[in-house]
Amino acid sequence: MLKGFILYKIVTYSIANARKVMWISILISLVLAVAIPAMKIDVDPENMLSPNDPTRIYHNKMKKMMDIHDMIAIGISNDKDKMGVFNPQTLKHIYELSNFARTLTWKDPKDETKEIGVIPVSIYAPSQLDAVEAGKDGSIVFDRLLKLPPTTQAEADTVLARSKADPILRNFLVSQDGKSMSIYLPLSSKTVSYKVHHALEEKIASFKGNEVYHITGLPLAQDTFGIEMFIQMGISVPFVMLLIFSLIYLFFRSSLLAFSAVLLSLLTTMITVGLFVLTGHTVHIMSSMIPIFLAPIAVLDAVHILSHFYDEYCKTNDRVAAINSAMSSLWKPMLFTSVTSAVGFASLAFAPIPPIQAFGIFVGIGILVAWFLSMTMLPAFIMLLKEGSLHSLQARSSDMKFSKILSGLGMGSYKHSRLIVVISIGLFLAAFYGMGKLIVNDNPMHWLNEKHPVRMADNFLNENFTGSYMLYLNLSQKKHTDVKGLNEKVLVKIKKRIEVLPEGLEARLIEISASSEDTIIYFQEVREYLSGKQYISTTTNFDEVNIEDDEDSIFGNMDTFEEMDERWMVAAKTVEEFRHESEFFKDPRTLNFLLKMQKEMLDQGVVSGINSIADLITKVNMELHEGKEEFRSIPPTESGVAEDIISFESSHYPWRLNNLITTDYQNATVWLQLKSGDNQDVMAVVKAVNTYLDKHAHEIEVEHSWYGLSYINVKWQENMVSGMRSALLSSLVMVALMMIFLFRSIFWGIVSVIPLIITLAFIYGMLGFIGKDYDMPIAVLSALSLGMSVDFAIHFITQLREDYAYHGSWKIALEEVFQEPARAIARNIVIISLGFSPLLFAALIPYQTVGIVMMAIMLISGIATLVLLPAIVNLKEKTSKKEGKCKS
Repeated sequence: MLKGFILYKIVTYSIANARKVMWISILISLVLAVAIPAMKIDVDPENMLSPNDPTRIYHNKMKKMMDIHDMIAIGISNDKDKMGVFNPQTLKHIYELSNFARTLTWKDPKDETKEIGVIPVSIYAPSQLDAVEAGKDGSIVFDRLLKLPPTTQAEADTVLARSKADPILRNFLVSQDGKSMSIYLPLSSKTVSYKVHHALEEKIASFKGNEVYHITGLPLAQDTFGIEMFIQMGISVPFVMLLIFSLIYLFFRSSLLAFSAVLLSLLTTMITVGLFVLTGHTVHIMSSMIPIFLAPIAVLDAVHILSHFYDEYCKTNDRVAAINSAMSSLWKPMLFTSVTSAVGFASLAFAPIPPIQAFGIFVGIGILVAWFLSMTMLPAFIMLLKEGSLHSLQARSSDMKFSKILSGLGMGSYKHSRLIVVISIGLFLAAFYGMGKLIVNDNPMHWLNEKHPVRMADNFLNENFTGSYMLYLNLSQKKHTDVKGLNEKVLVKIKKRIEVLPEGLEARLIEISASSEDTIIYFQEVREYLSGKQYISTTTNFDEVNIEDDEDSIFGNMDTFEEMDERWMVAAKTVEEFRHESEFFKDPRTLNFLLKMQKEMLDQGVVSGINSIADLITKVNMELHEGKEEFRSIPPTESGVAEDIISFESSHYPWRLNNLITTDYQNATVWLQLKSGDNQDVMAVVKAVNTYLDKHAHEIEVEHSWYGLSYINVKWQENMVSGMRSALLSSLVMVALMMIFLFRSIFWGIVSVIPLIITLAFIYGMLGFIGKDYDMPIAVLSALSLGMSVDFAIHFITQLREDYAYHGSWKIALEEVFQEPARAIARNIVIISLGFSPLLFAALIPYQTVGIVMMAIMLISGIATLVLLPAIVNLKEKTSKKEGKCKS
């Protein structure tokens, strides 16, 4: 009995105050559920990293520095016209769609003074990009590629020819076969991508043409997943509840008992999700599955209670006695199964990914809530049932047949124990080999099913263009820290030109050199200091001073200072001569190295497209030389490079320079386009470039680093794998220690986790054999399945040891276990396995993955418990007899 234990008081109070307990349970659930409609959806993979993660901080820093934004891509095709999209009608629609996209901005809900949406000036579209062509007398012409919609086919042909002639636009804006075109829409915020998509589709619906529009992009895939995730959650949870009701009704032939379990599951979900929202958490990919996980898990204790109650009431017709009997037998295994399951989920708190931490913690909380309701609300519900409803319960012959089947399974395993153990060991070793074949890989685009319009559009762009996945490589001059030595050289050269230095100059330069971390910072501070000490007087003779090209930056704010002599300008010119040497990406040697690296990456096939400041300079240089192909190269001098850059600044989109290079020419971003966003493919690119730069480090001193959404995905995957590995090991140790504590036995503690270990090895070994990627849902399930998989073993071993203590025979104890206890375990195996089956029909791939894997884990761990543990018991019995004989 429970007498003397605190749970006894809880149960007896619930029986005596059934109506009050029911109302309190429902009221608390409703109060917390009020917060649920206010939940916020967030599927941005960037948030899979902590806000303080160095990769994330650098990613956002570089995006801001290089004025780079996440983009939606639109591919346009026309298979019904022999010229593809290059016909007057389709080009007119493309022109109109591009102009319409410029208007897609809305008030920022977080700050109504700001607007979010498409960034009009940065759109990559034929109506906004220039065709760079040679003009007369060595000049260069920048003309809109699609200034106005063409009215004739000849004009449309001209647009195609000009597009294909530009290596920067070819394959990026125009497809490889010259029949399709793409548009790229930079977004000020990823959160509006779905809204932009919807607006674009409405505009496209107004066109009366034969072209097809394919809208895609990582931000859109993520935002679309978030919207559909919310819908999927609303569909799946009711189906899970209905399925649970149907299964429990099938087991007990009582709609009221089935309803009690479903009500418990519903209240548990309402309380847990309400707490999740009230504590300020946002619903991410995994946390959206909290209700789906809790729905079947919450009824596990209830099924054991109802199963025992059902059998006892059919014998005694005394509901109070039946409830007390159930609680007396089950309180210990239910407590420990709930705690171990909660610990298994809560172990995700050690994962380095915030959304997964929240998911694990709150499912753990939900399991404990379900346990408490099972000890309070469920007995109260049974007490409120009318006597006539309970009298309709009667033991069915089908239960006896079920017990015979289970008994035959268990005793057969007991009889053939050696064979069962040998087979289990063989399967484990084979599975262990399969686990070695697992590949860590993920791609947010693949969270959508293959027939989803966004994913199909992604396939179209990657088949016809240089790729829809962007990866950014930042290159910078290797920082030199010998600032003091540089300052000494600067002062020596200034002193050679000026007999007497201006007052304070030398002291200030020494002071700046002492505080500067590297030469780049040194030049920035010296230039700022000198700009405030200069002005241009009416008597200044530039020929005498011989100041070069950078007067504006050198003499800024001069008119606000007192008139000073020309020595300041001489000093500034000297400093500029040294600084020009630090304009790393004006140096032809640097730019040629960049071109060489790009060619190597393209030749290796690791990227499908690559673009940098070097490409832009070679194109402009060629057109400045009358379009002659032999001049498609980097100018031999720094001044020639500067001339090309100045020429490009006269184009209609000079802002492109900001995407490629910083104004001090110290940082350059290389745009790499990939046809796949899979982590394995992204890392192949990173590895190839890193290897190349390391191999050629002797040629040029350059530092490099990576950023972009594709790289962010790689980093959180790496964190996830290492984090899940730690969580899995720590959970396994914790669960094993808890089992040893529960059973007061090292042997039974270890035995209880054997079905769990066999299950995990088998499932993940099979995934390795079939080639399924080790993605986010798979990694998370590996840790959280620990506590759940051991539930069956706890109930089995607890009852087995109690029966052995009573009968003194392991065989008789097994026969007893394979009656009502085994029926309850089998019912739970069926309920929790099938409870995840509605996810198999979900439209979202992570939901399908969770459904398949969780069904397999729970089914296999349950079967392993019922088959393997009897075999181990037999081996234990034989070993004990041999030891006894030896002792005697």
